[in-house]
Amino acid sequence: MGLLLAGQLRGDPATQTAALMSALTTGIIVVAGGASMGLPQDPFVRVDADVLPFLVFMMVPNLRDALTRTPQYEASWPLFTTPADRTALIVGSRDAIAACGLAPVLLILGALFMYSFGHVGHALLHLAVTAALAFIVLQLHVIAVPSLPFSRPFQGGRRPMVAGLLALPLVGAGTGISMVFQFVLYHRLAWTTAGLLGLAGIVVALNRVTRWRAAHQAAAYAE
Repeated sequence: MGLLLAGQLRGDPATQTAALMSALTTGIIVVAGGASMGLPQDPFVRVDADVLPFLVFMMVPNLRDALTRTPQYEASWPLFTTPADRTALIVGSRDAIAACGLAPVLLILGALFMYSFGHVGHALLHLAVTAALAFIVLQLHVIAVPSLPFSRPFQGGRRPMVAGLLALPLVGAGTGISMVFQFVLYHRLAWTTAGLLGLAGIVVALNRVTRWRAAHQAAAYAE
């Protein structure tokens, strides 16, 4: 799946543009936010809203939409006509986006947290919460739109309104839960641990739902 995504990025200018714009938009907002508000503060020491997780959550649906839509969507016909495991393709596209899109951003964010917080433990805990919530947002997006990679057309060269409407509640929910951690659960290590265990349970449960939803969609493709 990673090779498929890399090949599409090399050969499809529309996909290249969409992925680049998503990365540039996130980077510009991060730089502008850092210039106006300074480096992120340690939320375990100072109760202050960290907007960087919001930017990560916002990037997830934009990136996945960019990697499921293309003007050359007809070229995805082998995914529908060959005896491929379409369930594995849908789930694999989720994992490829997490590994190739989310992971590098989270690594940079983790380094920034360590530098800014001056406390490795606090930085890793905050990064773990952000990573878990970002993956949950990605899983919910896949559950809502279980598409094969590069199999949906652009509509008039623009992202359809439904994609933006879908992103709003996902990003809002992720940001809201992140704020609960920052303003409430980070006050006690036991609360933080319980919250992380809760997020881990949600990730595991949503993984089962994702596979069920992908299998249901794969059966629909086969009909």
